[in-house]
Amino acid sequence: MEVEFDINADDHFALYAHRFREATPRKRRGRCPWWAWLILVLFLGFLILGSLTSGGPTINLPQSPLQVILIGIVLSLILLTVLGPRMLALLKYHLVKKRLREAENRGESLRIYFRITAEGLALTNEQSKLSIGWNGVKRIVVTGQHAFFFTTPDYAYILPRRAFQNEADFEAFLGKAREYRRQAGVVDDDTSSD
Repeated sequence: MEVEFDINADDHFALYAHRFREATPRKRRGRCPWWAWLILVLFLGFLILGSLTSGGPTINLPQSPLQVILIGIVLSLILLTVLGPRMLALLKYHLVKKRLREAENRGESLRIYFRITAEGLALTNEQSKLSIGWNGVKRIVVTGQHAFFFTTPDYAYILPRRAFQNEADFEAFLGKAREYRRQAGVVDDDTSSD
């Protein structure tokens, strides 16, 4: 079975987003870690305690460059901890988008031919051909808009749902891939998410 599609930056971003969700437990996602809260509470406590001992309920502005630097470091650590993973994913998205745009400007085709056989999967584009046996595909993860064929814990080949005319064709393709994996003796550790 074979399907063809044009790869785009959103497909790559979906893989990064899936890996981020998979690596971050649901209850911790988007939350500040305990140590950042502790630093913030201590910092605010020192500010409030300093204002109370100076004779009034006003918060004194930093008096020395060292205080300004320390405030900047604390706030930067908290922001980096909370927003860092999302900023990194967004940066990767823009880099992939730029590379795909550059390839398109050079006249390179972004069309991918994704084929599965009893031996494995094969991906072909204008420049190269790659074949992987089913024992090299560690797992298949299905999300809302994509299927990811993972060959390592961090790397996967992307198959978007939009490459198929309808949902039934997408499910049939994945069913055949899973069947081929079982016939090859690969332990079925496929998962679905999202």
